Amino acid sequence: MIDPVLPVAPSHQGKVRDTYAIPGREDLMLLIATDRFSTHNVKHQSRIPGKGEQLAALTLAWKLKVFDRIGLKTHLVAWGRDLLDYLPQEWRASAPYRQAFVVEKHKVHPCEFVWRRYLAGSLFEAYRKGEDPYDLHLPPGLAKMHRFDEPIFTPTHKSEDDEPMPASEGRALFPEATALTLKAFLAIEAELAKAGVALIDSKFEAAGDVLVDEWGTGDCSRMALLSTIREGEDPPWLDKEIGRQSALRNWAGGEKVPLEFAPDQVKAMQDGYRKAIELILGESLQAFQDRELG
Repeated sequence: MIDPVLPVAPSHQGKVRDTYAIPGREDLMLLIATDRFSTHNVKHQSRIPGKGEQLAALTLAWKLKVFDRIGLKTHLVAWGRDLLDYLPQEWRASAPYRQAFVVEKHKVHPCEFVWRRYLAGSLFEAYRKGEDPYDLHLPPGLAKMHRFDEPIFTPTHKSEDDEPMPASEGRALFPEATALTLKAFLAIEAELAKAGVALIDSKFEAAGDVLVDEWGTGDCSRMALLSTIREGEDPPWLDKEIGRQSALRNWAGGEKVPLEFAPDQVKAMQDGYRKAIELILGESLQAFQDRELG
């Protein structure tokens, strides 16, 4: 599947999402999740077929199933066929309804709000080297995939390199968003546990008391089956981590250049995303889309 194309150029193109200004609506934007794939701040040549639809479905599912129930605000305004109420006539034939949202325009905090339940990923790599970039003062002797009693806050600056920010600084600069994203993390974690899935860690973006971008998807969260977690080793992943590991193997310590993944690597990523979404939704992606997106 190629990237969705509208008759105008996007006002901003990220590694995965395209943003379009909506004529006559200065307060709103059209946000499209594509099949593009990136790791380590590198946009790869390979696409993951169907990923854009999966990201959009999960983002919407968390809002409808959990956030609306507990009163968490998001920037989502319209989705599915309701997009027709906001888009110019000449966009409607090519608009990818199952990959897009109309969203409120917000001034997003220059911070990635990252919460971790397990010692994994970059936090574990820093810890094993004796580094403490978030000023957490973790005790010595913890193993990879150690489970923390309370989620650990590891914010980063919103930049090309996602530089670590001391946790105390993130809390002081963005107290409302810190509390908001922790509440979102705990709500997603509890819902995933019902499906037998562990939320290893998750990244959020926010503007005050509003969640923006995406949340609880395989692109911004690490997940694994609870039954597969063993302290001291990586579990079989259900998210983007599959691709991160494939990229590192392909680069083999060399320059981080855009990759064309082998077909079996693309399939492994597809399978991970698909398994996660079916577990989380409790139904097929098609059934959810037919009901909620039209």
